[in-house]
Amino acid sequence: QRQMCIRDSFSLNTATDTMTLHAIHGLLIDGGQLQGAGLMNVAPEAEMDPSALQIVIRGSDIHQDSLLKRLVPDITLPLELDHGISSGTVVMKGAHLSPIIDLNFLSTRF
Repeated sequence: QRQMCIRDSFSLNTATDTMTLHAIHGLLIDGGQLQGAGLMNVAPEAEMDPSALQIVIRGSDIHQDSLLKRLVPDITLPLELDHGISSGTVVMKGAHLSPIIDLNFLSTRF
C-alpha cells in the first residue's frame, strides 16, 4: 500500500496572533513532492483581513496522469495522451473567507 508523507514545522506567536509556517514537505502517493512556507494571521478579524494569508507551496516531479486519475476516478484518458511530469507553484494570499489562489504549472509535455 502506498502512503503519503507530510512533515511540517510551524510556530504560533500568541502576542501577534500570527502562525509562521516555517516549512512543509510532502511526498505524493503517485510521485512528486511539495515544499512550502508562509504566514497566517489567526486573529478572529483575520477572516476579512486582506493581508491575513501569505502562503507559497511549490511542487515538483508531479505525475499528472496518475494524479488526474486519482482525483477523477471515472476519467478515461486516450492511451496516446501522456501529460508527463509537471512542476508548479501555488500562492495563497488574502483574507480567510476570500483568499486569492494563484496556480502556475509547467508540464514537460502537452
